[in-house]
Amino acid sequence: MRRNLFRAVVVVAVSCSAVASAQTTRPTPVSIETISVRLTELGIGDSERRAAARVALLSLKREDLPALRDAVAALKPLGPAASGALRDIVVHVFLSGEAYEITPGAAFLGVQMAGEDLYFDSDADGAMRRDAPRPDDTVKLRAGVVISECIPGFCAYGVLVAGDVVLALPDLGRPFLAGKGDLGQTIASTPPGRRVTLRVLRLGREIDVPLVLDPRPKAAEVGVPGPFNAWMDERKNLAEEYWQTTFAPLVGEDVM
Repeated sequence: MRRNLFRAVVVVAVSCSAVASAQTTRPTPVSIETISVRLTELGIGDSERRAAARVALLSLKREDLPALRDAVAALKPLGPAASGALRDIVVHVFLSGEAYEITPGAAFLGVQMAGEDLYFDSDADGAMRRDAPRPDDTVKLRAGVVISECIPGFCAYGVLVAGDVVLALPDLGRPFLAGKGDLGQTIASTPPGRRVTLRVLRLGREIDVPLVLDPRPKAAEVGVPGPFNAWMDERKNLAEEYWQTTFAPLVGEDVM
């Protein structure tokens, strides 16, 4: 029997090793009018306003999805730009409220990292070098961890993008990173729910990206990709079913 995606959400007090959710409670839900403004901005010509609207909609909570659906219904037909972004937004917001089993005390970004790090010559205005430091290397190098993918439903989605290079975690005692292992271990040893700042190289500029760390899924602790990928596929299937049932009938004719 197919899982009912419209079951009521019940908040249950559990121990930290049981099921956890990334969902938090908001005193007042976002209004349909506010959501409608953001949806309209997804289709305008100003790229900065489009990006800001997307980030704002990605920050919605799962209980806001009915209001988002009502706003879409009132505005349809949506333009191609808004329709193209809507699916990613719905999937992320739906999954950000999907409960999962956690590893107690460990945080999670929700990113895939590229196989190789970048290295920057700290004594030469940040010039990039492709080679890793050697034991006899006299040049001071700092590593940059390349983000290859952000996973919907987790805190990095929407604030980091593929191609970002993470250089430092300054408020976690990492002014420089030794590589992707250093990034992963530092995040995993940080309590979930903590607000942190990532120093990121994006399009040639260093920026600071704040986010609140999620609890680490237990499925990510296995050490091999197979079980984690299977768990991710199950979550994606749930989100796809929700999209097809709830939003696709409204915008199917617009999705390119």
